[in-house]
Amino acid sequence: MRRWKLVIVGWDDGGYEEKLRKTVKEHGLESDVVFLGPLFGVDKEKVYASADAVILASYSEGLPVSVLEAWAFGKPVFMTEHCNLSGGFEVGAAFKITTDPSNIADVLVGVLRNPDRLAIAGQAAQVLAEKSFDWRNISNQWHSLYASLIHNRSLDEKVEVDTSVTQP
Repeated sequence: MRRWKLVIVGWDDGGYEEKLRKTVKEHGLESDVVFLGPLFGVDKEKVYASADAVILASYSEGLPVSVLEAWAFGKPVFMTEHCNLSGGFEVGAAFKITTDPSNIADVLVGVLRNPDRLAIAGQAAQVLAEKSFDWRNISNQWHSLYASLIHNRSLDEKVEVDTSVTQP
């Protein structure tokens, strides 16, 4: 059976890291839980690339960039409804958890026992990121909207739009 490693990334928002480190030590989990602190650039990319999944057991989020970044790397996410990205659940790119540790453990155990489930969710995650959050697709959608407004047509009507970039 594969052993999983929990890698905790980010700054200590709220002063919980000391308590977590103590709990890890009390249970002899130092080799299973790693604290990396905040990461940026290439270091952050390496962690996403090597991850099997990302967990965000949040009480409140506006738009969690960590979820979008995980999806861009083709990684499934375990997240709460408070992350406000329900589309991830709808397309199978995210697994729903609550903030209750027992619930998180149950969902993790249920999913991590099936690597195919993780792989399928990762593929859905990458498609979702490219379709809904890639800046080129978003700019094309806005361009189409403006073109339809300029031509006084609905978005349902086909409007031929020149998307080539003209150099000055």
